[in-house]
Amino acid sequence: MKNNRFEIQIETQDKLEFSICQDYWHFNKSEKYTYYVREIATKYGISIINVTEIAIQNSKFISKCINCTKILNQYLKRSDFIIDEIFMNSFSICQECKSELEKLKIARNESTKQQILDSKKNKPFDIEKKFEKMENSFQERIWKVLNEMELETLIQIAECESKSEIYDTIFYNNKDIGGSYRYKIWSRVNKLEELNLIWVERNIDNKISEFHILDKLKNQLKLNYPELFID
Repeated sequence: MKNNRFEIQIETQDKLEFSICQDYWHFNKSEKYTYYVREIATKYGISIINVTEIAIQNSKFISKCINCTKILNQYLKRSDFIIDEIFMNSFSICQECKSELEKLKIARNESTKQQILDSKKNKPFDIEKKFEKMENSFQERIWKVLNEMELETLIQIAECESKSEIYDTIFYNNKDIGGSYRYKIWSRVNKLEELNLIWVERNIDNKISEFHILDKLKNQLKLNYPELFID
């Protein structure tokens, strides 16, 4: 009996011994022993001890690597091993193949990650669609839902003419800013972008290249909140 995980070798010319060994190592579809030893003993009219002795003397169970079929172990009787482990792939592979498979798995995962990154980098960004959303937010007067601090951040961005000026204004050029304060500022900026009141443009490395806000929104904010603008 052979398959890719094990091999049963029976080495006897005696028909009775051959049949006993065959029954001793026979497996059913559930990958369990088909016969109990006592059933074999009853079938052939011998003792349970004799069944085991005949199997030991005339046969062996050989477990093999499922990948390269290299012999892993040889067993003379059932009690020498746990059959469930033989049918579990993790116990039926040699160390060399296991190492190679791990390397392939790592390489495959890295390749998949790179494909995802490449897809993100190469995916065309629909600028027109982005400004269309910003236009919709303007028409729907979405800035009305902002709280006082969020509105203040939006107006500060509206007053600035460049990314560096925005950093100087709302982040004080990154000087003496604690983590808690920085988190609050970015929470406001992220919300403004989620509401499509601004667009924080990023490059393929996810670094900010520019802040965008509609001119008409700038003008509307200045008209509605002149006291918050610095002349």
